Amino acid sequence: YLIQKKGISFLKIKLNEKRQEIMQQISKTVYGQEEIDAVVKCLGESTQMGKYSREFEAKIANLFDKKSCLFVNSGSSDHLPYI
Repeated sequence: YLIQKKGISFLKIKLNEKRQEIMQQISKTVYGQEEIDAVVKCLGESTQMGKYSREFEAKIANLFDKKSCLFVNSGSSDHLPYI
């Protein structure tokens, strides 16, 4: 079964009838206050794709050595540019 301790999820597994158990970490929070502040700043300026989306696209294009990159909001939306 799943349990959480201090924001980290663990899978707790019963090994045998003697109640021996193991716990395996399966997830944890990977963001901090800096990321939270960046999201709040972005949402305060616009809820539309704008300045930060364009910066993100440019950085990803550069990372993969491409001319451009197109940021979309979901896997379903990635087909729209082809229509």
